[in-house]
Amino acid sequence: MSSVKSFWFWIRRKLNLGWLLLIIHPKSGIVLEGWSRSFRANQSIDRYGNPIPWYTYSSIHFIESRLNNTLRIFEYGCGNSTLYYAKRVSEIISVENDREWAKKIVAQLPANAKVVFRDQEHQYVCEVGNHGQFDVIIIDGLLNRLACTQAAVNALTDQGIIIVDNSEWPEFIECVNFLAKNGFRELPFYGQTPITFVPSQTSIMYRPVNCLDI
Repeated sequence: MSSVKSFWFWIRRKLNLGWLLLIIHPKSGIVLEGWSRSFRANQSIDRYGNPIPWYTYSSIHFIESRLNNTLRIFEYGCGNSTLYYAKRVSEIISVENDREWAKKIVAQLPANAKVVFRDQEHQYVCEVGNHGQFDVIIIDGLLNRLACTQAAVNALTDQGIIIVDNSEWPEFIECVNFLAKNGFRELPFYGQTPITFVPSQTSIMYRPVNCLDI
């Protein structure tokens, strides 16, 4: 065993500071992912302070390597994810029901991103149908996720995929079940997310031929 490894094992065994190693060890997942920074800032950001989606870290890594500048994305619920996707795809349109939050995100958007404010549930749900077809639709908002999921299917390209965040929550499992009954398969990513201590699940719902080559 190397002297470096021996040192860390000695520290953990003698001082019982395993929790501290998670925070300071340069190869700790918490350090590499930037979880501590996101927790302190109360923002979904990586270790460098760049915006990332508030999904599980494993799902972010999986998605990122498959994004390209030809994809169009629609998102229920804007945020740091909107800024993240805008740097990686052709276009992203988000619908948001919180006016002040929408204004905050709009002020940071590049030219290929748009946030539409809709505080009425029906308008919010149906907004996805006003902008053509999308390759990726993200279900991560606060209003009626099942109705949003149902509307999303009709606005999806033949090779499109749907991302359902917090898919392990009892009230959101119905979104996954609806898609499964309509020909979608689930690729779940369970684990740690930015900001919070509690793990969650992000599910990518896809069909056999899809834009992410799953």
